[in-house]
Amino acid sequence: MSWRERENEDNFRPRGRGSVPPWRHKERDDGNRYFPMRSRSQEGSWIETDSFCRRGRGNWRYRGATRGRDQNKREARSQDNLCDDILPEKRRALRKGRQYPIGRKQLELLLDEQPDLVVLELLREQSGYQLYLQQDEVRNESLILLIRVLARACLAKSNKQNLIDLFCMTCEQKFMDRLCAFSMTIKRQYPNEASTFFLNLHIFLETYASAMTTNAIDRITDLTDACISALGILQDQGFVAAEIKEKYEELQKMLSEAREKWTREKSQASTHRGRYEMDGMEPPDDFRELPVLPVPYDLSKQQRPFLRRNIVEGKYKDGQHYLDIQFRLLREDFVRPLRNGINDFKDNTKNIRDVRIYRNVSIVESDIKRKCIIHYIQLNLAKHFKVENSKRLLYGNLLCFSKDNFKSMVLASVAERDVDMAKKGIIGVKFESDIQDFDLSGNFTMVESRAYFMAYKHVLQTLQDMSGNTVPMEEYIVHVKQDVKIPTYLDMADNSYDLRVVRDTRMMKKSEIKNKLKCFELEEEKYSDNEEDSNDSLEELHNVPMCLGLEVWPSHLEMGLDTSQHRALHGALTRQFAIIQGPPGTGKTFIGLKITQTLLHNSQFWKDEENPTPILVVCYTNHALDQFLEGIMTYTQSIVRVGSRSKNEAIGKFQINYLAQSVRQYRGIPKAINDRSSELFGNVVELEYSIKNLRAIANTCVAFEGILNLNSFLQEDVIPKHLQNQLMQDSNQMTKWLLLNMQSEDLRNTSFRKMPQPDVGYAAAKEVDGSPENAMLENNPGLDKDENDDYFQDAEELIQLEEEDRRLDDLDDMPMTDKTMTVVYEITYEMLDRNMKELVNRESDLEEYFRHAIYKSQKECLARGLNLPESHAEMEKLENMDINIWRLDFLTRWKLYKFWLLKLYRKVMKKLTSLEAIFQRKAKALQEVKDQEFLHIMRHHSIVGMTTTGAAQYSAVMQDLAPAIVIIEEAAEILESHVITALTAKCQHLILIGDHQQLRPSATVYELATKYGLETSLFERMIKNGLA
Repeated sequence: MSWRERENEDNFRPRGRGSVPPWRHKERDDGNRYFPMRSRSQEGSWIETDSFCRRGRGNWRYRGATRGRDQNKREARSQDNLCDDILPEKRRALRKGRQYPIGRKQLELLLDEQPDLVVLELLREQSGYQLYLQQDEVRNESLILLIRVLARACLAKSNKQNLIDLFCMTCEQKFMDRLCAFSMTIKRQYPNEASTFFLNLHIFLETYASAMTTNAIDRITDLTDACISALGILQDQGFVAAEIKEKYEELQKMLSEAREKWTREKSQASTHRGRYEMDGMEPPDDFRELPVLPVPYDLSKQQRPFLRRNIVEGKYKDGQHYLDIQFRLLREDFVRPLRNGINDFKDNTKNIRDVRIYRNVSIVESDIKRKCIIHYIQLNLAKHFKVENSKRLLYGNLLCFSKDNFKSMVLASVAERDVDMAKKGIIGVKFESDIQDFDLSGNFTMVESRAYFMAYKHVLQTLQDMSGNTVPMEEYIVHVKQDVKIPTYLDMADNSYDLRVVRDTRMMKKSEIKNKLKCFELEEEKYSDNEEDSNDSLEELHNVPMCLGLEVWPSHLEMGLDTSQHRALHGALTRQFAIIQGPPGTGKTFIGLKITQTLLHNSQFWKDEENPTPILVVCYTNHALDQFLEGIMTYTQSIVRVGSRSKNEAIGKFQINYLAQSVRQYRGIPKAINDRSSELFGNVVELEYSIKNLRAIANTCVAFEGILNLNSFLQEDVIPKHLQNQLMQDSNQMTKWLLLNMQSEDLRNTSFRKMPQPDVGYAAAKEVDGSPENAMLENNPGLDKDENDDYFQDAEELIQLEEEDRRLDDLDDMPMTDKTMTVVYEITYEMLDRNMKELVNRESDLEEYFRHAIYKSQKECLARGLNLPESHAEMEKLENMDINIWRLDFLTRWKLYKFWLLKLYRKVMKKLTSLEAIFQRKAKALQEVKDQEFLHIMRHHSIVGMTTTGAAQYSAVMQDLAPAIVIIEEAAEILESHVITALTAKCQHLILIGDHQQLRPSATVYELATKYGLETSLFERMIKNGLA
């Protein structure tokens, strides 16, 4: 094929200045052409070769030879280096990556990308951004452009952990000094660009200071001072406005206050915020600084929480006043049951309120599942009590663990309740508190709250994040203005809707019928080829002005509606804040579907071409969501369902995870997301393997199942150097050292104590010492008999269905690694037993008889040696002496071996704690990247449906998605705070559908519901204030 023929190919990329002519590009062995914009590194990955200074930015070269795909796979780690060099960063450093920094053209292209994609692209290893930051010299024009790119990246809302990683990479002292120097010279070299530069720099610095305040105090204080100095001169010269300097002065003030607060809190004793008495109507502290999770002080009897009633009739002072009331009421709704129950328990009250108490709970094992560290707890329950058939310990319930009568505690949530494991009394939990310094050994008292904690957690966090910004629909929700305006997207000269679709579904706009992702092949529908077929009989509905009143609209007969539906349709389409209320059977859902269809058909008015957003549909329950989406299916297939797996087969194909798998299969994910995901996934896999290996080693150090091999001690440098050589003479040296020529009489008369066997794994969980299975429920006054338990015998399926409704289908429950964790022993009880069983002829064969006697004697000696009392202080002195360990008596040898086990355990646990913290951070970043996949899919569909719980959990994603139109079904049954967190600052049109005279929101605390107005929904409050 000639190079001219290649220019006509679909994938041909135009050449830039200085690029190599296409005919000079080499051909791949498989016949595929190398594109001029990309090349391969020695690792077989595509890289860009920027020869910006020498032969033009379009000069791309091929580096290295192509290697097979199999060579890119990570090899299994050998047993010899399980404990060292376990950080993935060390392994990646061995690879050869990009050799040149990111160029100007790439930075310019990033300005047109979505902010979340900009973050991921800069973090991508092959982007060259890190090399850019490491340069000794950077052109000033390039630095100005980079600040523009970073300012755009700071607009990302759903990528917090990755944004923090970007800040950590960028805000090194070298880069801060470079910005500081340039800020002082820009007034001379680029005065006309100073205004834009300082505005973008302020966005970057303010976001950095908000996300990482402690680090920012030391890193950007000098830079802020330099900017204020330069802005003063530029303002006098007329190059910048006074407002820009004021922004930096506010940032300087914020940093100063943060420094003073940090210094004050550091010097003072550790005290919890919120220890104030009620003082009028002003809050004693900022609700944004209150912890979402309860602390011991929250559970004190003397605690009087600051609470103000929900203003049902009338307006709030401002958005801060409104959010403060909503946050404190919702937080108290799940904290108070814990406070009441724990205080009843501490007072030995017979009837404990609101919670369930479990005594003698122990943590038996931990594992990594769904990218989370899960700890398995063993419950001490009565034999006849079946937790798997009760409503206890459902997914997401909050648990409190304490050893000291709740003077201190850690919090967790139920993360896994497998039926088979639950029958054995084993439940998987995820710790919500920091457990780095908490001793997880021994027995705990555990308290279970009946409230579904996950819903509270996400909503409370979102309310805190909303503070400081404008509350969505503030003039109506906060100030309850009754004069509702037309949606802002209709504020134009021509705002006439095509309402023919209300009568004839075939008129539906074709662009909104199918999704915008080409990788999906949808079933052909009867309307799939119709693009607004003309219908002369409906011409009166073709151009209907939205600014006109109902009296000049086409009549209800012309639109095929009754009068109430006609009025509801008009109000929903022409009011920013619309409420549709009516009793059951009046067609609320029907008119809701018509409203959605009409908005889709006229999407050109409210969709942004640069950032097209879907309509967000929110329902209280999964069942209602499936019903509403099933109705939408009749006129569009461009639907995404987010949340737990749908039980409706027709809706299943729209499930977000199913769509994501299809997009990945057809490579429809943007490269920045895909590369960052692959990188983080590799990190997480390696970290998971290392954590599981270290945990296995730690378990063997306390399990006393046999004698560990010498390499396990050498890898962690446990044995002093001068003693290592004495043991490295042959294989199985530890066994020879501890058991060679050793007879049972050597330890026969030695006093020893039986060491308690730790609970390691499920085998140990089956039999827990001191946990009598015949204990009765009445012997445990805290383990109250659930009033509904009798009705849930043999009801496993019903309980599982309830848990599925709680669990969001947001994680791939795929095994991260299939490597088997093995710890090498030189000898164990099991090996000796197996050897003795193989000697079947020992009664007649004299040789087998002696071998059997030796194995039996070794097993007895092994048991006595492993259970000898410790004398660690004595052994610590001994190992530092110049001794011959082969001349030590066997008692001293075993004591020294057990001391080395202790040292190995401590070193491994220290590494394990550090790795688990890194794993949690990487797993969070990986989940954020997966959220970006979801965000990419949502942006290319017309309808996104989710429950209120899903909307709260994906609130950060919703901020980036920024749907202009939100429709909430069953709005009268939803707590007001849950509705608010489903909205974004860019919401231009809110439609609430429901009936407050039927069902009201359900609060946990009766007093808060009735006396503080928590049971009053936003839907009902707006009606009472005349907005309907």
